[in-house]
Amino acid sequence: MKKIRRSLQISFTSIKYLVLYKLTRHRNKTLGTRLRLACEELGFVFIKIGQILSTRYELLSREDCTELQKLLDSVPPIPYEQVEKIFLEDFKVTPETIFQNWNPIPIASASVAQVYKAHTLKYGDVAVKVRRPDIEKNIRSDLAILKRLGKIAQLFSKDLRQINLNEVFNQIESWLLTEIDFRNEADNLDRISNSYHGKMREVIGEYADNMVFAKVYRDFSSDQVITMEFIEGIPVRNFKSIENNPLYNIKGSIKSSMGAIMKMWLNGDEFAFHGDPYPSNLLILPHGKLAFLDFGLLGYLSKKDTRETRDLLLAIYAQDLEATIRTALKMCGASYEKYRSRIREDVKKYLETTKDSAMGFWFTGIARIFIKHGIPFAYHVILIGRMQAIVEGLFETVIPGTTTIDAFGDEMKRGLRQQIFNNLLETDLSPIFYALSEQTKKSPKLIAGLIDTYFNDPARALRDFRTIIRA
Repeated sequence: MKKIRRSLQISFTSIKYLVLYKLTRHRNKTLGTRLRLACEELGFVFIKIGQILSTRYELLSREDCTELQKLLDSVPPIPYEQVEKIFLEDFKVTPETIFQNWNPIPIASASVAQVYKAHTLKYGDVAVKVRRPDIEKNIRSDLAILKRLGKIAQLFSKDLRQINLNEVFNQIESWLLTEIDFRNEADNLDRISNSYHGKMREVIGEYADNMVFAKVYRDFSSDQVITMEFIEGIPVRNFKSIENNPLYNIKGSIKSSMGAIMKMWLNGDEFAFHGDPYPSNLLILPHGKLAFLDFGLLGYLSKKDTRETRDLLLAIYAQDLEATIRTALKMCGASYEKYRSRIREDVKKYLETTKDSAMGFWFTGIARIFIKHGIPFAYHVILIGRMQAIVEGLFETVIPGTTTIDAFGDEMKRGLRQQIFNNLLETDLSPIFYALSEQTKKSPKLIAGLIDTYFNDPARALRDFRTIIRA
């Protein structure tokens, strides 16, 4: 009976906001606004779904995504008796027995969990994150209902039939179930901390010291509870409260940490990144540091995937049409011979738009083209496109007027120069150097001019070099 009532509630709300809205007071509202209102009405699982959709720019317009980003992941806390029950299930004792200075009033309450501040003799102040009961069951139940409704909706919508809704809902379900797995989150925290502060420290250099990750205390953690180092900081969403405080360098905190992520990506090795770098998951610390919270969703690319996504990024930056088509299709395991002519004009128009668009929407633009032509695209393309879009929004919020291209342009140029160097190592340059030496005898200033031109514009150098190789 409970499932039937929930199905009817979801069905009625969906029909009200998405089908018969023209007969209601919502008839003049945008799709994004109607989706937001529906998510708020249907509760915390749908709030999380709405937040995920807010970065799916390949499915929704930018305006609709912006509207969904207004969804606040803040809900009333569960009764304290339920928190005690969780501790008794996992630790056989109440929280007051484990922690000193335990405050039964949470310092934060969101759709997945609520957070308490406590103290331990062993670790000092800690943040204790307690998962909401029955959340996994609620996620599976609501997504099953949504999948059934999606199939019905596709019967009446040509636009929806172009999208593999079942795959979209499966991805959302996977993300949500991953996010509520606290043992997975503990592993993610250790993994990304070791990555940025360990083996990749040589690559990102001084940036590493500006990135702060909480330590996980596994002896105080379980399936439903995760205890970690308490970090005192200012959430990025509240950055205006410290704009005039000389202890904080807000722009420096954002640029250096995001710059480290870009350097690591362009390096072409294994690449780990925060899957949800929303302002609420970032804390501004004194002296240009930035703390990263909430690692339920971690993006991870193998060396192969890192290099392919990097090559696509650089091909788009270099405005190289053929390289963009070839790399995008290769990255998604699609046939170059089968699809290159089919998507060529769309990719050509798309590259024109990237000259003036922020980097946050480059991968989602490619995804839109693939959806249009029925080409399946890889999961990691969606995840990295989502991360890019969130970071772009972060820059728009904290450093208005500055795009990711403005911030990371120098890193992109360095990446292109490295790509040119790698291409040179893989090519027999004897004929080119011979022809160049003959021209140099006629005009000694030629070499200096070429070096000056290509050093300042590596994108042009890469395009010209590929033209020479093809010839």
